[in-house]
Amino acid sequence: MDTPDDLDDLGAEPGPAVDRTVDPRMRDRWVSARREEGRKRLRIFVGCVIGLSVLGIGYVVAKSSLLGVDEVTVRGARAVPVATITDVARIEPGEPLLFLDSDAAQRRIEAIPEIATARVDTELPNSVTVTVTEREPLGWVQADPGGPIAVVDGTGRVLRTVTEPPVLTQVVGAGVPVEPGRRTASRVMAALAGLPRTLQLRAETLEIVNGDVAVRLRGSPPEATRVRLGSLEAAAEKGRVAAAILADLRNRGLRVELVDVSVPSAPVTR
Repeated sequence: MDTPDDLDDLGAEPGPAVDRTVDPRMRDRWVSARREEGRKRLRIFVGCVIGLSVLGIGYVVAKSSLLGVDEVTVRGARAVPVATITDVARIEPGEPLLFLDSDAAQRRIEAIPEIATARVDTELPNSVTVTVTEREPLGWVQADPGGPIAVVDGTGRVLRTVTEPPVLTQVVGAGVPVEPGRRTASRVMAALAGLPRTLQLRAETLEIVNGDVAVRLRGSPPEATRVRLGSLEAAAEKGRVAAAILADLRNRGLRVELVDVSVPSAPVTR
């Protein structure tokens, strides 16, 4: 068998030479693409550095006294001292405004027995406004003569305890006072809240004896000494009938001992 050397000796012509030279235009495009890719990475890196710097500066400013709480304004407070509300809210001077937990402060304020609703609003750079709605006291109950007096609202929620009777309706025979924030005599207080406002304001006592409800009126002199409601059912309707009868008695200059609206469709006076 002939070997390659033998073929050379025989005068075989070699194959064409391979040109391995890179086209300059291709090389230029490749270099340009690599440079553009490098510039793109540099722009991304610089953008990230700038973004992180801005975020860092913003965080430092937000946590600084420049945006710290400087003033807390309380609106809507009447019976509850402003100092009590601000103490319970626990909004400290200088606290970063952008990091203030308004919802938590609101929940703490609404835990005050006399507060029905609260809203905490912030305003840059340094202001916080707390707006509250207080519960309306409607009556009072007392377990023992000389004992603490519980002031309650129309839901039976105890708002506070006092030592002197307020100018409200005393509820007798319907539950025992409990600590502020709890409830007592809820059904009775709901019935009292359902009476016409004119009758509520004149109700000196609301007494329950064996489930029978009667209202003793204050006045000088009153058109009637007592209004008997009977059961707590349909108390609002009974109150409207009683208020109409009292207005009629007043217009006619008459006085009676009792207005009985236990059956509102057939009221009785005597």
